[in-house]
Amino acid sequence: NSFAQRTFGWNGIAFDLCVDVFFLLSGFVLTYSMQRKVAFGEFVIKRFLRLAPVFCVTTLAVVVLAGKPASWLELFMAEPFVGNDPVNFPAWSVCWEFYLPIIALLAPFRIPDQAVPWMLAAALFGLGLADIAVSQGGMYYFIRALLGLGAGHLLFRIRRPLALPLTPLVVALVALMALAKTYAVFAIAVPAVAAVTILAGQTARSLLRLAPFQWLGTISYTLYLVHIPVLFISQSLFPGRVDSNPSVKLVLLVVSLASAWILTVAIERPAMRLSRRLTSQFGQPPPVLRDAPAE
Repeated sequence: NSFAQRTFGWNGIAFDLCVDVFFLLSGFVLTYSMQRKVAFGEFVIKRFLRLAPVFCVTTLAVVVLAGKPASWLELFMAEPFVGNDPVNFPAWSVCWEFYLPIIALLAPFRIPDQAVPWMLAAALFGLGLADIAVSQGGMYYFIRALLGLGAGHLLFRIRRPLALPLTPLVVALVALMALAKTYAVFAIAVPAVAAVTILAGQTARSLLRLAPFQWLGTISYTLYLVHIPVLFISQSLFPGRVDSNPSVKLVLLVVSLASAWILTVAIERPAMRLSRRLTSQFGQPPPVLRDAPAE
Protein backbone atom coordinates (compact mmCIF):
# COMPACT_ATOMS: atom_id res chain seq x y z
CA ASN A 1 0.00 0.00 0.00
CA SER A 2 2.78 2.46 0.83
CA PHE A 3 4.49 1.67 -2.49
CA ALA A 4 1.21 2.21 -4.38
CA GLN A 5 0.69 5.53 -2.64
CA ARG A 6 4.18 6.82 -3.42
CA THR A 7 4.25 5.55 -7.00
CA PHE A 8 0.69 5.98 -8.26
CA GLY A 9 -0.84 8.38 -5.75
CA TRP A 10 -3.54 6.00 -4.50
CA ASN A 11 -3.89 4.42 -1.10
CA GLY A 12 -3.84 0.79 -2.20
CA ILE A 13 -6.28 -1.88 -1.02
CA ALA A 14 -7.90 -2.50 2.37
CA PHE A 15 -6.36 -5.96 2.61
CA ASP A 16 -7.82 -6.60 6.07
CA LEU A 17 -11.21 -7.02 4.41
CA CYS A 18 -9.89 -10.09 2.58
CA VAL A 19 -10.04 -11.96 5.90
CA ASP A 20 -13.79 -11.31 6.15
CA VAL A 21 -14.30 -12.60 2.62
CA PHE A 22 -12.42 -15.73 3.64
CA PHE A 23 -14.64 -16.13 6.72
CA LEU A 24 -17.67 -16.16 4.41
CA LEU A 25 -16.08 -18.74 2.12
CA SER A 26 -14.93 -20.82 5.07
CA GLY A 27 -18.40 -20.91 6.63
CA PHE A 28 -19.85 -21.94 3.27
CA VAL A 29 -17.35 -24.77 2.66
CA LEU A 30 -17.45 -26.03 6.25
CA THR A 31 -21.22 -26.32 6.08
CA TYR A 32 -20.89 -28.26 2.83
CA SER A 33 -18.49 -30.69 4.48
CA MET A 34 -20.98 -31.22 7.31
CA GLN A 35 -23.77 -32.45 5.04
CA ARG A 36 -23.29 -35.95 6.34
CA LYS A 37 -23.45 -36.57 10.06
CA VAL A 38 -19.95 -36.03 11.41
CA ALA A 39 -18.88 -37.31 14.81
CA PHE A 40 -17.69 -34.56 17.12
CA GLY A 41 -14.29 -36.22 17.66
CA GLU A 42 -13.81 -36.64 13.91
CA PHE A 43 -14.49 -32.97 13.26
CA VAL A 44 -12.17 -31.75 16.03
CA ILE A 45 -9.30 -33.98 14.85
CA LYS A 46 -9.68 -32.90 11.24
CA ARG A 47 -10.02 -29.24 12.10
CA PHE A 48 -7.03 -29.29 14.45
CA LEU A 49 -4.76 -31.02 11.94
CA ARG A 50 -5.98 -28.70 9.21
CA LEU A 51 -5.04 -25.54 11.08
CA ALA A 52 -2.58 -26.24 13.89
CA PRO A 53 0.59 -27.64 12.23
CA VAL A 54 1.27 -24.66 9.97
CA PHE A 55 0.14 -22.30 12.74
CA CYS A 56 2.67 -23.80 15.17
CA VAL A 57 5.56 -23.82 12.69
CA THR A 58 5.06 -20.18 11.66
CA THR A 59 4.50 -19.11 15.28
CA LEU A 60 7.79 -20.74 16.27
CA ALA A 61 9.48 -19.02 13.34
CA VAL A 62 8.29 -15.60 14.54
CA VAL A 63 9.36 -16.35 18.13
CA VAL A 64 12.86 -17.33 16.96
CA LEU A 65 13.34 -14.70 14.26
CA ALA A 66 11.81 -11.71 16.03
CA GLY A 67 12.57 -12.70 19.61
CA LYS A 68 8.92 -12.22 20.55
CA PRO A 69 7.78 -13.96 23.76
CA ALA A 70 4.91 -16.40 23.44
CA SER A 71 2.48 -17.42 26.16
CA TRP A 72 1.14 -20.93 26.69
CA LEU A 73 -2.11 -19.82 25.04
CA GLU A 74 -0.28 -19.80 21.70
CA LEU A 75 -0.09 -23.59 21.90
CA PHE A 76 -3.89 -23.75 21.89
CA MET A 77 -4.44 -21.04 19.24
CA ALA A 78 -6.26 -19.17 21.99
CA GLU A 79 -4.39 -15.87 22.43
CA PRO A 80 -7.32 -13.78 21.08
CA PHE A 81 -9.53 -15.11 23.89
CA VAL A 82 -7.71 -12.80 26.32
CA GLY A 83 -7.62 -9.87 23.92
CA ASN A 84 -4.07 -10.39 22.65
CA ASP A 85 -2.80 -10.78 19.10
CA PRO A 86 -0.78 -13.93 18.38
CA VAL A 87 2.94 -13.29 17.89
CA ASN A 88 2.30 -14.07 14.21
CA PHE A 89 -0.44 -11.46 14.25
CA PRO A 90 -2.42 -12.38 11.08
CA ALA A 91 -3.09 -15.73 12.80
CA TRP A 92 -5.77 -14.11 14.99
CA SER A 93 -8.33 -15.50 12.55
CA VAL A 94 -7.11 -19.08 13.08
CA CYS A 95 -8.35 -19.01 16.68
CA TRP A 96 -11.91 -18.26 15.60
CA GLU A 97 -11.71 -20.58 12.59
CA PHE A 98 -10.96 -23.42 15.00
CA TYR A 99 -13.18 -22.74 18.01
CA LEU A 100 -16.33 -21.17 16.53
CA PRO A 101 -17.20 -24.14 14.25
CA ILE A 102 -16.69 -26.50 17.21
CA ILE A 103 -19.07 -24.42 19.33
CA ALA A 104 -21.55 -24.34 16.45
CA LEU A 105 -21.36 -28.12 16.17
CA LEU A 106 -22.32 -28.39 19.85
CA ALA A 107 -25.17 -25.88 19.56
CA PRO A 108 -28.49 -27.53 20.51
CA PHE A 109 -30.64 -25.54 18.05
CA ARG A 110 -31.07 -25.23 14.29
CA ILE A 111 -32.09 -22.08 12.42
CA PRO A 112 -35.51 -22.57 10.72
CA ASP A 113 -35.39 -22.41 6.92
CA GLN A 114 -37.82 -19.49 6.76
CA ALA A 115 -35.52 -17.39 8.95
CA VAL A 116 -32.37 -18.04 6.90
CA PRO A 117 -32.74 -15.23 4.28
CA TRP A 118 -33.49 -12.62 6.94
CA MET A 119 -30.64 -13.73 9.18
CA LEU A 120 -28.26 -13.81 6.21
CA ALA A 121 -29.20 -10.25 5.26
CA ALA A 122 -28.71 -9.11 8.86
CA ALA A 123 -25.34 -10.88 9.15
CA LEU A 124 -24.06 -9.40 5.88
CA PHE A 125 -25.22 -5.93 6.88
CA GLY A 126 -23.62 -6.26 10.31
CA LEU A 127 -20.38 -7.48 8.78
CA GLY A 128 -20.47 -4.56 6.36
CA LEU A 129 -20.78 -2.11 9.25
CA ALA A 130 -17.85 -3.81 10.97
CA ASP A 131 -15.85 -3.57 7.76
CA ILE A 132 -16.37 0.19 7.64
CA ALA A 133 -14.70 0.34 11.05
CA VAL A 134 -11.95 -2.03 9.89
CA SER A 135 -11.21 0.25 6.92
CA GLN A 136 -10.68 3.05 9.46
CA GLY A 137 -8.28 1.00 11.57
CA GLY A 138 -10.68 -0.94 13.78
CA MET A 139 -10.27 -4.60 14.72
CA TYR A 140 -13.52 -6.22 15.95
CA TYR A 141 -12.02 -9.68 15.52
CA PHE A 142 -14.69 -11.72 17.26
CA ILE A 143 -17.61 -9.90 15.64
CA ARG A 144 -16.13 -10.28 12.17
CA ALA A 145 -15.43 -13.97 12.68
CA LEU A 146 -18.87 -14.68 14.14
CA LEU A 147 -20.78 -12.78 11.45
CA GLY A 148 -18.53 -13.97 8.62
CA LEU A 149 -18.63 -17.68 9.48
CA GLY A 150 -22.32 -17.45 10.36
CA ALA A 151 -23.18 -15.70 7.09
CA GLY A 152 -21.18 -18.32 5.18
CA HIS A 153 -23.25 -21.05 6.85
CA LEU A 154 -26.51 -19.28 6.02
CA LEU A 155 -25.33 -18.67 2.46
CA PHE A 156 -24.85 -22.40 1.99
CA ARG A 157 -28.34 -23.01 3.41
CA ILE A 158 -29.63 -20.93 0.49
CA ARG A 159 -26.96 -22.24 -1.97
CA ARG A 160 -28.83 -20.98 -5.02
CA PRO A 161 -26.30 -20.90 -7.89
CA LEU A 162 -26.31 -17.57 -9.70
CA ALA A 163 -25.73 -17.49 -13.44
CA LEU A 164 -23.37 -14.52 -13.27
CA PRO A 165 -19.86 -14.14 -14.71
CA LEU A 166 -17.36 -14.64 -11.92
CA THR A 167 -14.44 -12.52 -13.13
CA PRO A 168 -16.33 -9.16 -13.12
CA LEU A 169 -17.58 -9.94 -9.61
CA VAL A 170 -14.03 -10.55 -8.38
CA VAL A 171 -12.90 -7.32 -10.04
CA ALA A 172 -15.78 -5.46 -8.37
CA LEU A 173 -14.82 -6.97 -5.00
CA VAL A 174 -11.20 -5.83 -5.35
CA ALA A 175 -12.36 -2.39 -6.53
CA LEU A 176 -14.54 -2.01 -3.43
CA MET A 177 -11.58 -2.89 -1.21
CA ALA A 178 -9.48 -0.30 -3.04
CA LEU A 179 -12.15 2.37 -2.65
CA ALA A 180 -12.61 1.47 1.02
CA LYS A 181 -8.97 2.32 1.66
CA THR A 182 -9.84 5.96 0.97
CA TYR A 183 -13.63 6.05 1.45
CA ALA A 184 -14.47 3.62 4.25
CA VAL A 185 -18.21 3.64 3.49
CA PHE A 186 -17.61 1.45 0.42
CA ALA A 187 -16.60 -1.39 2.74
CA ILE A 188 -20.24 -1.94 3.68
CA ALA A 189 -20.83 -3.55 0.28
CA VAL A 190 -17.88 -5.96 0.46
CA PRO A 191 -19.68 -8.81 2.32
CA ALA A 192 -22.74 -8.68 0.02
CA VAL A 193 -20.64 -8.70 -3.15
CA ALA A 194 -18.50 -11.50 -1.70
CA ALA A 195 -21.66 -13.52 -1.00
CA VAL A 196 -22.89 -13.07 -4.57
CA THR A 197 -19.43 -14.04 -5.84
CA ILE A 198 -19.47 -17.27 -3.80
CA LEU A 199 -22.90 -18.23 -5.14
CA ALA A 200 -21.84 -17.43 -8.71
CA GLY A 201 -18.62 -19.38 -8.24
CA GLN A 202 -20.49 -22.67 -7.78
CA THR A 203 -21.03 -23.06 -11.52
CA ALA A 204 -19.15 -20.23 -13.22
CA ARG A 205 -16.22 -20.69 -15.54
CA SER A 206 -13.65 -17.94 -15.32
CA LEU A 207 -9.98 -17.06 -15.30
CA LEU A 208 -9.92 -18.06 -11.63
CA ARG A 209 -10.12 -21.70 -12.67
CA LEU A 210 -6.81 -21.50 -14.51
CA ALA A 211 -3.87 -23.39 -13.01
CA PRO A 212 -2.00 -20.36 -11.55
CA PHE A 213 -5.07 -19.22 -9.60
CA GLN A 214 -5.81 -22.76 -8.46
CA TRP A 215 -2.21 -23.04 -7.23
CA LEU A 216 -2.54 -19.79 -5.30
CA GLY A 217 -5.71 -21.17 -3.72
CA THR A 218 -3.83 -24.32 -2.72
CA ILE A 219 -1.13 -22.38 -0.85
CA SER A 220 -3.40 -19.58 0.45
CA TYR A 221 -3.43 -20.73 4.08
CA THR A 222 0.32 -21.28 4.34
CA LEU A 223 1.00 -18.02 2.48
CA TYR A 224 -1.24 -16.15 4.91
CA LEU A 225 0.80 -17.39 7.88
CA VAL A 226 4.32 -17.46 6.44
CA HIS A 227 4.59 -13.96 5.01
CA ILE A 228 5.14 -12.39 8.45
CA PRO A 229 8.17 -14.59 9.31
CA VAL A 230 9.55 -13.73 5.86
CA LEU A 231 9.03 -10.04 6.63
CA PHE A 232 10.89 -10.35 9.94
CA ILE A 233 13.81 -12.00 8.16
CA SER A 234 13.89 -9.21 5.58
CA GLN A 235 13.85 -6.52 8.24
CA SER A 236 16.91 -8.06 9.86
CA LEU A 237 18.73 -8.43 6.54
CA PHE A 238 17.70 -5.07 5.06
CA PRO A 239 17.00 -2.77 8.01
CA GLY A 240 15.08 0.32 6.95
CA ARG A 241 15.08 -0.66 3.27
CA VAL A 242 12.06 -2.93 2.86
CA ASP A 243 9.34 -0.29 2.63
CA SER A 244 11.27 1.98 0.27
CA ASN A 245 12.72 -0.63 -2.09
CA PRO A 246 10.40 -2.19 -4.72
CA SER A 247 13.07 -4.72 -5.71
CA VAL A 248 13.32 -6.04 -2.15
CA LYS A 249 9.51 -6.27 -1.98
CA LEU A 250 9.44 -8.30 -5.19
CA VAL A 251 12.05 -10.68 -3.77
CA LEU A 252 10.02 -11.00 -0.56
CA LEU A 253 6.93 -11.87 -2.60
CA VAL A 254 8.78 -14.64 -4.42
CA VAL A 255 10.30 -15.94 -1.17
CA SER A 256 6.88 -15.91 0.51
CA LEU A 257 5.32 -17.88 -2.36
CA ALA A 258 8.17 -20.40 -2.32
CA SER A 259 8.01 -20.75 1.47
CA ALA A 260 4.24 -21.23 1.34
CA TRP A 261 4.62 -24.02 -1.23
CA ILE A 262 7.28 -25.73 0.90
CA LEU A 263 5.04 -25.57 3.97
CA THR A 264 2.10 -26.88 1.96
CA VAL A 265 4.06 -29.90 0.75
CA ALA A 266 6.10 -30.58 3.89
CA ILE A 267 3.63 -29.71 6.67
CA GLU A 268 0.06 -29.16 5.55
CA ARG A 269 -0.44 -32.11 3.21
CA PRO A 270 1.16 -34.70 5.53
CA ALA A 271 -1.01 -33.38 8.38
CA MET A 272 -4.13 -33.79 6.28
CA ARG A 273 -3.11 -37.34 5.30
CA LEU A 274 -2.62 -38.10 8.99
CA SER A 275 -6.05 -36.62 9.66
CA ARG A 276 -7.67 -38.97 7.16
CA ARG A 277 -5.93 -41.98 8.71
CA LEU A 278 -6.91 -41.04 12.26
CA THR A 279 -10.55 -40.43 11.35
CA SER A 280 -11.03 -43.37 8.98
CA GLN A 281 -12.72 -45.25 11.84
CA PHE A 282 -15.54 -42.70 11.82
CA GLY A 283 -16.70 -43.61 8.32
CA GLN A 284 -16.33 -42.35 4.78
CA PRO A 285 -15.24 -38.75 4.18
CA PRO A 286 -17.80 -36.26 2.85
CA PRO A 287 -17.95 -35.52 -0.88
CA VAL A 288 -15.47 -32.97 -2.16
CA LEU A 289 -16.78 -29.64 -3.44
CA ARG A 290 -15.04 -29.12 -6.77
CA ASP A 291 -12.50 -26.32 -6.81
CA ALA A 292 -13.30 -25.28 -3.23
CA PRO A 293 -10.38 -24.63 -0.86
CA ALA A 294 -9.67 -27.34 1.69
CA GLU A 295 -11.18 -26.58 5.07
